[in-house]
Amino acid sequence: MNQLEYRAWDKKGKLMQGIYDIVFCVGGVRVSGTGVYMGNGWAERSEKFPGRCDVVLNQYTGIITNKGEKIFFDDVVYVSGYGSLHVKDIGDLAILIDAFPERDVERLLGNIHENPELKED
Repeated sequence: MNQLEYRAWDKKGKLMQGIYDIVFCVGGVRVSGTGVYMGNGWAERSEKFPGRCDVVLNQYTGIITNKGEKIFFDDVVYVSGYGSLHVKDIGDLAILIDAFPERDVERLLGNIHENPELKED
């Protein structure tokens, strides 16, 4: 059984944060990570967060690359015989699941938040 794991992208602060706690609130979420607490509409404990923020959650897929890198939704990976793959939905996850036993999930290219040039048009 896969462990649920998430990370959070703060759109305003341009920061990806590993998180260990998610609280669903009226109007959004509040997430806790190492040294920061942030959520849709507020943030504290960091100079990088001067006020309100907007958070995007990315869930871990349970799949790793050949190099041992965890793959989250909104990551872009290189798959042998396929090319670059933006993992955005269950269809993309099916491609990864099919490629994983063959060790075709070669490497993580980045994520679309920190590397917007990887996002498909």
